[in-house]
Amino acid sequence: MKKTFGVIALGLLLSLNMLSQNNNEVEYFDNVKCFDNEVVSFPRHEIRLNLLTAVLGIPEVNYEYFVQDNFGVGIALQAGLEDFTDMSYRAGAIPYGRLYFGHVPNSGFFIEGSAGLVYEKFYETYWIQNQRFEQLRKEPNIGLGVAVGYKFLAKNNWVGDIQIGAGRIFGHTDFGAYPRFGISIGKRF
Repeated sequence: MKKTFGVIALGLLLSLNMLSQNNNEVEYFDNVKCFDNEVVSFPRHEIRLNLLTAVLGIPEVNYEYFVQDNFGVGIALQAGLEDFTDMSYRAGAIPYGRLYFGHVPNSGFFIEGSAGLVYEKFYETYWIQNQRFEQLRKEPNIGLGVAVGYKFLAKNNWVGDIQIGAGRIFGHTDFGAYPRFGISIGKRF
């Protein structure tokens, strides 16, 4: 009984220690040493809208979290707005990681690796004894991709992003690739 009480008391003390907060002026800024060992604060979250893919009928919204001053992880959500007979690509959720090479935290030239979960809808055509048949296919697939680009950062935390790349879709697919290109604008917070 005393042992159980001691373990519970120790657990409560440890959990209270974990709940302590550091009340700085701005909670979502963290101090990080940059390349030149200067300590800087920067926001850790960013949201962007890809304007180029929106014009092409596949609007894309990105959220990125900055793990370090030169590395971020994020997710891009895409949706095909055209009729599936014109464009088989229907939707995509693409988690990615980016490695930045600029002197300002998480800006400048970057390389990106991504793993996409995409959904396509298309008619598959096949022939039997000189007769044409079409079958409607709805295919979720996975893929891997790469991209390179450049991120511009303004002093008021607005960002501009230019990137080019693609991902290969594995499995039964009509298109074979998912897009990782665009011109994006967004805001860090």
